[in-house]
Amino acid sequence: SNEVTYFRILCYGIGPLTLSTAMSCFYSGRGRTWPVLYVNVAATAFNIVVDYVLIFGHWGAPKMGMSGAAWATVGSATFTTLLFALLLLRPSYRREFAILSGWRFDRELFGRLLRFGGPSGLNFMLDILSFTLFVLIAGRIGRLELTATNLAFNINNLAFMPLIGGGIALSTMVGQRLGRNDPDAAEYCAGTGVHLALFYMGVMALAYSLLPDLFLLPYGVGAHGPEFDAARDLARQLLLYVAFYCVFDAVYMMFTAVLKGAGDTRFVMIASLL
Repeated sequence: SNEVTYFRILCYGIGPLTLSTAMSCFYSGRGRTWPVLYVNVAATAFNIVVDYVLIFGHWGAPKMGMSGAAWATVGSATFTTLLFALLLLRPSYRREFAILSGWRFDRELFGRLLRFGGPSGLNFMLDILSFTLFVLIAGRIGRLELTATNLAFNINNLAFMPLIGGGIALSTMVGQRLGRNDPDAAEYCAGTGVHLALFYMGVMALAYSLLPDLFLLPYGVGAHGPEFDAARDLARQLLLYVAFYCVFDAVYMMFTAVLKGAGDTRFVMIASLL
């Protein structure tokens, strides 16, 4: 029941999360990613503090456990939206981009958003759906397999999440170079991005293969007994598979980012479906 309650509370954060994502694209699409970093660091710090207060019931707040963690996440999403809104409402932005006075429905622009964003969103949804189905299948096998799979996927996020940021940067640079009618520079950006991603993932793959206990160490804090030991042993084996496929995943993510930056989101969607 805890996971159901947690998910239901998280649904309240869909609106703020959608708004903050759209507003962050205002910066990343123009190549200004530092404001996005600052806002997300502040939101993460806010989330940590509110987690501490609501989960354990400190500073006069009720002890809410998992529900408190969910409400902290919703609060963090709302806090992120408010920070971006404050940045966008600065006088310089209001003058240059007509933030307040330029609000009107643009049918042509809306159609372009659907044409490029729809296939891209479906591609991302299919990626998440495939991982979710894999976890569900592992859960049907047994509790041990589900625990080890979650451990391996959580550790994989250490390598996966930075590549998402790299993909956003690569899409932005390719789009800007093609917008300036400089395909040679766009090609150079694409090649550089793929090489950097391969180098980074190669290092992470070696670390997963040679030092699995280092990544599993934080999960063992406060966890003892034969059940966790068995899950840890299985997670070690799964990390070998993670080390193998993450290199190919790096190439996939970078080429996908290049195609999205070039505007060919339909091919990305079709490739995901196949």
